[in-house]
Amino acid sequence: MVYRTSFTPLMKLRLALLFCLLSLLFGSVAHANSPLPVDTTIKHTITEIYTEKDLVPYNIWQTKKYADVDTTIDRLEFYTTHYTLGNPGLPYVPVIFNSTPQPLGFFYGYDHLTDYVRNDTSVRYYTTRAPYLNFFYITDPMIHQFLDLSLTQNFGKKLNIALEFHRLRSQGDYINQGSNDNQLALTVNYRTKRYMLLFNGIYNIYKIGQNGGVQADSAFFNPSYTSNRQDVPVYLSQARSMFIKTELRLQQFYFFGYKSGDTVKTNPLFYISHCSSLSGSSNVYVDHTLYNDSDNFYRHTYRYDSATYDSLRYNEFNNDFTIGSASGWHSFLKWDLGVKDQWVHFTDYVLTKHPEGTAEDTTKDMYRDSIFSNLIAHARVYNTYDNGHILFDAAGSYIFSGTQKGDEQGSADLGIRFDSLRLLKFSGNYSLQTPALLYDMYDGNNYQWMNHFAKTTTSTASVMYTDAKWHLTLGGEVTEMQNMAYFTNTGLINDALPAQYNGVVNIMKANIEKDFRVGKWHFNTKEIYQYVPNGAPIHLPTWVAENSLFYENNLFHHHLLLKVGIDTYYNTAYYVYGYQPVYNQFYLQGQTKMGNYIYVDPFVAFRVKTFRMFLKLENAAEGLLQPNVFYGYAVNYPMPDRVLRFGISWDFWN
Repeated sequence: MVYRTSFTPLMKLRLALLFCLLSLLFGSVAHANSPLPVDTTIKHTITEIYTEKDLVPYNIWQTKKYADVDTTIDRLEFYTTHYTLGNPGLPYVPVIFNSTPQPLGFFYGYDHLTDYVRNDTSVRYYTTRAPYLNFFYITDPMIHQFLDLSLTQNFGKKLNIALEFHRLRSQGDYINQGSNDNQLALTVNYRTKRYMLLFNGIYNIYKIGQNGGVQADSAFFNPSYTSNRQDVPVYLSQARSMFIKTELRLQQFYFFGYKSGDTVKTNPLFYISHCSSLSGSSNVYVDHTLYNDSDNFYRHTYRYDSATYDSLRYNEFNNDFTIGSASGWHSFLKWDLGVKDQWVHFTDYVLTKHPEGTAEDTTKDMYRDSIFSNLIAHARVYNTYDNGHILFDAAGSYIFSGTQKGDEQGSADLGIRFDSLRLLKFSGNYSLQTPALLYDMYDGNNYQWMNHFAKTTTSTASVMYTDAKWHLTLGGEVTEMQNMAYFTNTGLINDALPAQYNGVVNIMKANIEKDFRVGKWHFNTKEIYQYVPNGAPIHLPTWVAENSLFYENNLFHHHLLLKVGIDTYYNTAYYVYGYQPVYNQFYLQGQTKMGNYIYVDPFVAFRVKTFRMFLKLENAAEGLLQPNVFYGYAVNYPMPDRVLRFGISWDFWN
């Protein structure tokens, strides 16, 4: 593989700006005249960061209810997931098993994109004593940009407003592999002793190229293609997908039941909560050159033989009313219970050619117009850290009326807190749910199906031990699934349909995470073991290893924190998933094994006051250690070649 090192004019400008910035930073260090070591680490109690679980009155598993602004360089270079279809911003590939069941109620299906950005449970709320701005930007010589911008300010002591913008745009190495993912989020939190308001508004738009993968893995080793990946034939050169997701969510808490002698009024007995959300989703797959570049990629054509326009939209409205015990209730046993009303309007649109019209006489017609509704009851009992070293938490939800009537979820957790640094946690989860709507029905130009799959049962038991003193985490879980719905290959290339496995599938996973330290040297290791029996409708690598070896030290009288090391990724070979871009899902296949490839990413990172920067050479061993290996995580989707990326993060307070 020939690695191109020529710089474009844009890259030269970026490097010039970078060198100017470094000169200013190191110039200020050189002129420092303090004879004593100076710790420039800012104590960032000025700005506190919260997620929803940190603010709600029923969180028990965190002793610290907020996070400080992170100005460390720990994992600074891990700005997005490694497991993709070969370009940042493309769908996540399911390499590590996730036992979390799908949301209770209406659920269309996983889009494998939303984990790039924040949702209503991970969106961030702030409290700050001074206006705060964070700027995080990453780029490389190719067209690749990652931007994370956060701005927040308090208005008085009770009201905070924050605005965040996230952008990931990358052209990719191959034809029609580009990604353009954007999110704009607004959060508001207002808190008094009797009332709390949490509001967020989120707008997401993802635009991704759907090239269907390279036509043959053998082309990957063709010497004539090594200098320019754009010459490698792909299945689809024009297909695109666009996903638009919007949400407005307002959650309010009113606290009451203060004791008459409680003049401070900090320990109410009860709270009433109302949460209302309005969201909309639009998924569109378009290919206007159906047979010009498909090379028999599409096995079926149902409505129009020259172009595909598959579109679905759904709007969802939720109201949740809850009453529960507050901080003044006895710590041994707390509780909450409520009911949620869910209403969904779902529509399908297709491109239709009229029999009496010309070749260009087409319209985008509504094919389906459906309403889904559910009434969901939920309850919970738990205790708090105030009770001592034993924590318990049990919760359940049940749909007693509506489209998914009879679906239910339950969970139970038992925690043993030996001290402030060590925690042993046992967990169990159970769900009985209707499979995602995508498994039951799809109506498009190239794929159509109608199923009536049985409910899926999922049970998980897990144990986790954390020790902050020894920087150690141990975990293990066993999951049993019955009537699992999945996508599987039909025997034709790039062709897959949904199916249901009527038997029982048992999946085991164990993991260890440890930070070994010898002087200034660190070895952070994360090892995951996964077991799936042969013939099960899920494919996973047996071993996954994510390791980092680095040297970290303070220099120039603690003015500069430097970190130099290597990140590595490895997984054993297994039958990886295929990917179908039309409906954006992964499917089982049993012809191609991939894995046993080591990704090596050397990096250097440093911090000067609140300025941080890293340089990372991703996939540095490409063509060197394993020159004849097709490296990737899905069939026909190679990972990026060797590329140098750099990023900067800067915090400002005014």
